[in-house]
Amino acid sequence: MNPGHTVIVIRSLVAGGLAERDGRLLPGDRLMFVNGTDLSHASLDQAVRVLKSTALGIVRIGVTKPLMVNFSDPFTISSIHKSNNRNLEQCGRNLESEI
Repeated sequence: MNPGHTVIVIRSLVAGGLAERDGRLLPGDRLMFVNGTDLSHASLDQAVRVLKSTALGIVRIGVTKPLMVNFSDPFTISSIHKSNNRNLEQCGRNLESEI
């Protein structure tokens, strides 16, 4: 597997867990960073290590959301083009949760 081409996509959340109850993190979200550690092209092992090493307290999780495309909408292509021009920080979502 080429590390430069891997991404971590959240498949599921712990039922009843904090992330599920909070509602901002959803299956399908792409993990980008945890507490400032870039995971945008990390292996699953690296991501698990970083997640398990977080200290108690506030954890900052950055994700990107899947782009929902409606090709019957004439403005879709224009919207995609504008979205692609934003930087990662604008497209990513910074989630704060206490654990």
